[in-house]
Amino acid sequence: MGLRSGEQFRVYDANMEDLFEAAIKVAGMMGMNVVSMDKANGFLKATSGLSFLSAGSEISVQMNQQNGETSVMAKGRPKVKITLIDYGRSAREVKRFMDLMEQVLQIQPKHHSDKIPVEGEEVEENVSKCPSCEAPISATDKFCTNCGEKLSVESE
Repeated sequence: MGLRSGEQFRVYDANMEDLFEAAIKVAGMMGMNVVSMDKANGFLKATSGLSFLSAGSEISVQMNQQNGETSVMAKGRPKVKITLIDYGRSAREVKRFMDLMEQVLQIQPKHHSDKIPVEGEEVEENVSKCPSCEAPISATDKFCTNCGEKLSVESE
């Protein structure tokens, strides 16, 4: 996770058209406006407005269908470009967006990650996760880098 961004990668045994329609619905449920979309290429961008408590946010979603599976890559960032640190807000909003999409369609992902894989990079299957927010953590972490939760040390 960056200082001012969040991302999620999930793979579903679902049709891209159904996932795309769910993404549009979820954007509305979250009070966001769809500002750009290309259904044929599986791209959607939604933004929320500025408020006293928020600098607004922007979520970009890219979907790709291959071999009966649809991969969904979502990235979130503050709408205001001068925001230096968003204190995990983008990561939480992207996770909420993806979770709501799964609730709307009543499906579970085949695979999910808080990091979008780089081409040629192996996807880690057995990653330790924070008990609070399910973000990936390493064995040496004392606090979750996503939510700040103190992690318990397991004795062997």
